[in-house]
Amino acid sequence: RLSTITTDLPQKSLAIDIKNRYSNLALADPSFHLTSPIDLLLGGDVYGSIMDGRKVSIDRTLPTAFSSVFGWILIGQVSDRANYYQSLPVSMTASIERIMERFWQIEEPENAPVTFTEEGCCEQIFRDEATRLTSGRFAVPLPFRSPTETFVGSREVATRRFDAIERKLSANPVLRSLYVN
Repeated sequence: RLSTITTDLPQKSLAIDIKNRYSNLALADPSFHLTSPIDLLLGGDVYGSIMDGRKVSIDRTLPTAFSSVFGWILIGQVSDRANYYQSLPVSMTASIERIMERFWQIEEPENAPVTFTEEGCCEQIFRDEATRLTSGRFAVPLPFRSPTETFVGSREVATRRFDAIERKLSANPVLRSLYVN
């Protein structure tokens, strides 16, 4: 045996105008709008025996009324937004200047590593490899640039493109004269 099946229904008393919307029906529970314990809980096996098939829909936001041997029974949810409040307390302790300063600190990109630029590479070579001669001068290896990358196979592609342009120009004398001049 269960001591409690559900809480009092409705959980909060409804506005009287919701009750008045059903005033033309003989309700099984005339005080349905007041919070109270449930009066009767029936299993699904007796549903067909007590319901007679008639229903009345007043509004999409209100429960539907179904006719039964006990009177009209209301089934559905009630949207009671009249007493529904939301609040969002906000407290701001930082000054706008501090917030903006923090914003720009976050947005500022990181400094590039010293060795990222040619100048940085030269400084790195000086720090790592410079020596002082007996005359007081510095001896530093020259910072040679690395050879530029060559594109393997690019000569063949360029030659084919050039030959294609030559064929196109030789086939069209007007285009050739415009190209040459």
